[in-house]
Amino acid sequence: MMHNNLFLNRLIIFSNGGQKAFDESFKKGINIIRGDNSSGKSTISHFIFYVLGGSFTSWNRESKRCSSVYAEVEMNGVVLTLKRDVGESQIMPMYIYWGKYVDAIKATIEGQWHKFPYKVSDKQSFSNILFELLDIPIVFGDSNITMHQLLRLMYVDQDSPTNSLFLYEQFDSPLTRQTISELLLEIYDNTLYEDRKKKKEKEKRLVV
Repeated sequence: MMHNNLFLNRLIIFSNGGQKAFDESFKKGINIIRGDNSSGKSTISHFIFYVLGGSFTSWNRESKRCSSVYAEVEMNGVVLTLKRDVGESQIMPMYIYWGKYVDAIKATIEGQWHKFPYKVSDKQSFSNILFELLDIPIVFGDSNITMHQLLRLMYVDQDSPTNSLFLYEQFDSPLTRQTISELLLEIYDNTLYEDRKKKKEKEKRLVV
């Protein structure tokens, strides 16, 4: 419990009008979100997936009435607050504040908050930052491992096939799935990954 862990301490969702639509603190251990059918349980889980770095655009009508979502998290003992605006783009950026939510909301976005893109551009992506905090190797190459990819193995929605361990996506390569599982099991080896890529490239040449 003390090594390489991520805890969600608090989730806050704001409506387009600036009011809190949801505000809940979580404990370390099992947390159960319960409610009647269509009461918003899946919507809350979608927001958790999204604010932690997942790529999500299938917002329902109620979700589209929300403007932003915040999460206070603890990663390997470091407390920080994540913020993402709700939008239709699959590559929405993330804002990170190094500290608790109660302090984060007092800081200006232009001041102590730091904005990171979904993809690596002229600066690190938010996945790079979170991977460093979680002591997870950054994988470069065909697999394009991001927080979204890791979360796919930890979160499966109701629309995914019941026999799927991963949140369903089209064009999902076996190398990507294998790399994700090895990263989470802490058995990833970069040399072996590079050898697998070379093997894949040579097999393509043989087919041609």
